Amino acid sequence: RLNTISYINISTTGNAQNFGDLIDKINQGTAVASSTRGISAGGFGTSPTENEIDTMNYITTASTGDALDFGDLTLARRLLVGCSSQTRGIFAGGYDSPNKYNRMDYVTISSTGNALDFGDMSADGQTPSGRYSPAGYASPTRGVWHGGYGYPAYRNIIDYVTIASRGNTKDFGDSSIANYYMGGCSNSIRGISGGAFNPSPARLNLIEYTTIATTGNAKDFGDLIQKASSTGACASQIRGVFLGAEVGGTYTNAISYVTIMTMGNALDFGDLTDGNAYNAGCSNGHGGLG
Repeated sequence: RLNTISYINISTTGNAQNFGDLIDKINQGTAVASSTRGISAGGFGTSPTENEIDTMNYITTASTGDALDFGDLTLARRLLVGCSSQTRGIFAGGYDSPNKYNRMDYVTISSTGNALDFGDMSADGQTPSGRYSPAGYASPTRGVWHGGYGYPAYRNIIDYVTIASRGNTKDFGDSSIANYYMGGCSNSIRGISGGAFNPSPARLNLIEYTTIATTGNAKDFGDLIQKASSTGACASQIRGVFLGAEVGGTYTNAISYVTIMTMGNALDFGDLTDGNAYNAGCSNGHGGLG
C-alpha cells in the first residue's frame, strides 16, 4: 500500500510525476473529480490497523501538494467504484469481509463533509447482497457500473443512475463476459472498461465500450497491451488512460492509452512512479464534465 499521488498530462505521452501524498497509505479505494478537485474514497488502510476505511481525501488538481481531509463515507469499505459529474461524486458497492455491499453514497465535490445515501445498486436476482470492483464511468448526466463480483460469481450486469437525482440503479445491458477488477473511464459520449479478472479462459486484456446516453450491451473496443486486472483509469474527452495493473501476480508501472471515439488496441503511454495495482484514477477533463 502506498500514499503516492502521481499525475500525467493526458494529451501527451510520458512518465508520471509526483503530485503529493494521501493522508494514509491505502489501496483498493476509488476516486472521482470535477474540473478543479479530485477526491479519493475508501479502501484498505494501514493506520492504525489494517482494515477497511471510510476516509475521503481531496486535492486541487491544478496545483500539486498533499491531500486534505474531505469527510467520511457512510460505510467503511474497499473495492468500491466511483464516477462523477461536475458537481456530484458517487461511490458504489464495495467489500468488507465477508460482506458485499450494494450501497451508493454521494458527495458535492466543491464542498467538504460526510457522504450521504444515494440508493442501491441492482439486485439482479443473483447478487442481492451487492457487488464490488465493477468499472465505473459517467457522462454529465449518467453514471454507469459495468460488471463486478457478486456472490457467488462474477457478473456481466451493467446498470446506471441519473447523477443529479437519487435512487436505485436501472438496467443498462450486459458485458460480453462476466468479470471484475476492471478500470473504467469515459468522455461525455462513450464509456470504456479495460482489463478484467476471471479465472476461466477469457480475454483478460479486453476493452469494451458503451454509448452512455443509450442502453444496450457492451461492444468490443480492442485489447490492452497485456492481460491485466486491477488497473486504474482516467480520461479526457479524447483519450482514455489505464494506469498500473496486476499482471501475472506482479504489479506493473505501465501506462497505456486509447482514443475513445475510435476502436483499436491500447498503445504505450509511459510509466508510473511506482509499480502498483488496485489503484484509482481521476482527471479534470473526464466524461462527467459538461
